[in-house]
Amino acid sequence: MLHFGLTEKQTGSFFQLCRIGGVSFDLESKFGTTFIILGSLKDTMGVITTAKDRKSMLKLVSKTA
Repeated sequence: MLHFGLTEKQTGSFFQLCRIGGVSFDLESKFGTTFIILGSLKDTMGVITTAKDRKSMLKLVSKTA
């Protein structure tokens, strides 16, 4: 994911906005959205979403977009 305003956000406030929007990862079920912050590419972040089935995964991804 490329976002040119990403470097202006502090990491803590970014994840707080994710929690408010319902974007999270459940450690018990191991389902949800994971963000990978790429240090060398300051405006770039990887996103991985896992779920029990395709329909559930698409629902989680729609929250992230």
